[in-house]
Amino acid sequence: MKDKISAIVIMLSLLISVTGCGKKENKDVTAASCYELALAMAYTDENRDNLVVCNANNEEYEAMLNLMYGLTVPDDGCILYSMNEEPTEYAVLRARKYNDYINTREIEDAFKKYIEERIAAYTGYYPEGVDILQNSRIFIVGEYVVLDISQNPDAAKAAFDELYSMEDSAVKAQMDTYTDMELKLEENRKKVLYSEDSFVNSNIADNTSEQEKDTEDEDNQSEQVGNITSEDQLHDVDDSAYYNKDIVTAYLEKKPELLADDKDIAVLNRVTEIIDECITEDMTDIEKEKAIHDYMCEHMDYDRQGLGAAMTHMEDSDNPYGMLVNGYGICTGYASTFKLFMDCLGIECMVVEGMVYAYTDDHAWNKVKLGVTWYNVDVTWDDPVSDAMSEDDTTRSKWISDYTFFNCSDAVLEENDHLWNRTEYPESLESMNEQ
Repeated sequence: MKDKISAIVIMLSLLISVTGCGKKENKDVTAASCYELALAMAYTDENRDNLVVCNANNEEYEAMLNLMYGLTVPDDGCILYSMNEEPTEYAVLRARKYNDYINTREIEDAFKKYIEERIAAYTGYYPEGVDILQNSRIFIVGEYVVLDISQNPDAAKAAFDELYSMEDSAVKAQMDTYTDMELKLEENRKKVLYSEDSFVNSNIADNTSEQEKDTEDEDNQSEQVGNITSEDQLHDVDDSAYYNKDIVTAYLEKKPELLADDKDIAVLNRVTEIIDECITEDMTDIEKEKAIHDYMCEHMDYDRQGLGAAMTHMEDSDNPYGMLVNGYGICTGYASTFKLFMDCLGIECMVVEGMVYAYTDDHAWNKVKLGVTWYNVDVTWDDPVSDAMSEDDTTRSKWISDYTFFNCSDAVLEENDHLWNRTEYPESLESMNEQ
């Protein structure tokens, strides 16, 4: 009898143990939704008030899934992404099940590629952002693939695990904690979705991705991106594509009446104002060049919108109007504006079209001729986005004087991941400070 009771106790103990494991450990599915799991992770983040929600039941979900990760699946998921230049992002996607196969690998690979693309976009522009991205985390739990780009991934993972293991009633109770955050996330969503220049709204309306729009709008430059594997495949773009050359003529001949376009006139006015402020007749070409370099770094800034999750840019950020009138631009904006100034000052200069970060991101900078020697100038990389803000303008980064890429050699650029077709540009064999 005693042996029978012992056997029953052992069997009950094993049954309880197995049942407990089924509820709490190695669960393929949780009582929490993808949305709730993402909220739990984001709640640990100090940047959560700047996040935008994109849930599976939102109209823009399919467009965003494709735009950001190149995915058409899964049906269930949630993305929380930053509405500013911070790379903070949380994505919880539930993989589709095909008989015994779950496509977690497809989603994981898409996340890995996405992180690489974001690192490429931030390299040289936002060092703090690169650090965050390099410490990002991808993990798989059951049917769920999770992307965590944050400053405290350990805290986010702990919050995910805790909610994942909860029963339905506990999940609902926990959600009460997130009410204020939910309201803010939805407020940000509407702000992004329904703004006039919303990249999300345009993708829904046109049923095309922002990358495809860029390809249509900038055929001559975007052909470089995609299958480039060697410098020989990179080609120079006619510098006249960046701005109206009549602006230079109008400046040199002091004939603004040569210009009819309002934007060209605005660019001419700003060029004239800045040269009058920074340049004196007794300056050498090097002093003039440095004065323009410093003015651009101090008074203009990289287009932070281009560092956001969807990597879109503000209008005219690729040309002098965006830089001189709006005060923001991307690398082509910096390079074309610098060339415009050099043209007006009679200093020979060209725009170099190349790539950075192992052929994954296109980039532009300048070559300038001083005397008989050509040098490289990358104003963009001398003026990276910083978390420190300018004292006289709280919307722009404070420039921490940096001349790493001012009048430098090809070797310096090569050491810093710049790639270009050497046959199409003059050599720069020495840096100014090496003479």
